[in-house]
Amino acid sequence: MKKKNQKNKLFNFVILFSIIATVVSCGKRPRVVVKAQRLVIRKITLEKVVVDVRYEIHNPHSVALKVLKVDQHLKIGNEQVAEGNLVNEVTVDSKKSSNIDVRLVLPIKSGFKNIGSLILGKELDYSLTSDITMKTFLGKENRSLLREGKIRLPIVPIKNSIKIKNISITSGVLQLDIAVKIPLPEKQRMKSTWADYSYTIENTTIAQGKIKLETDGRKKTQEIIIPIKWPFDKGLLWTGKFLTTGVSSNFKLFFNLGEETEFRIDHTEKVGLSAFKKLF
Repeated sequence: MKKKNQKNKLFNFVILFSIIATVVSCGKRPRVVVKAQRLVIRKITLEKVVVDVRYEIHNPHSVALKVLKVDQHLKIGNEQVAEGNLVNEVTVDSKKSSNIDVRLVLPIKSGFKNIGSLILGKELDYSLTSDITMKTFLGKENRSLLREGKIRLPIVPIKNSIKIKNISITSGVLQLDIAVKIPLPEKQRMKSTWADYSYTIENTTIAQGKIKLETDGRKKTQEIIIPIKWPFDKGLLWTGKFLTTGVSSNFKLFFNLGEETEFRIDHTEKVGLSAFKKLF
């Protein structure tokens, strides 16, 4: 048994030595190529902007490699506004190139001056620094990258864009209006001309549907009213709360601006007849 293990170890050593000898005999050792290609704006909401950094990694070796770690830091202007890390290790096959997306989240209510300027529609300079660790058959390799460029949001979020009003119960039917201000891009590049929406009270779906978006490019915002009607006896589990302390409601709306970016509203608000009367 020991002789068999010794033979296996010797065989593995010979294979590894042969690969290294081949690399050396061919001259300069092939080098893994790593590029930070671009920033991909994935999602824009009233609370945050989600950005993926896309890396291209080319593996010139005859065996697969692993990307173990990516640490990245984003500055807009002179402010560091976000950082992100690779969540799971990624394998790049031999003689192949692979794209890896590593996420950054820019909180809109962070207090950063330049994020405030960004959500007002301004184009700003950014710098991205990345430290990448990979494992090849020859050992670990590290890369440090710097990418600089300009960033601008394709759509500008609107503060206080949702208002729930005109709440009443008439002939046993709950009625209310949802007033929505929808931001539109200056240049219409949206994949869809429709926005999907839903409205729930205490996790009960009250309404859902689609809104036709204006696509002529002349407006920066589109204002709509969504009338809601719901038989009040269907909400027996939360009827009492609705008439006293109020109930939790949630309005969602989203649409795609292109193949990679979506805009989303996710608004939670307490509603009820007593809560509504306190507003007056």
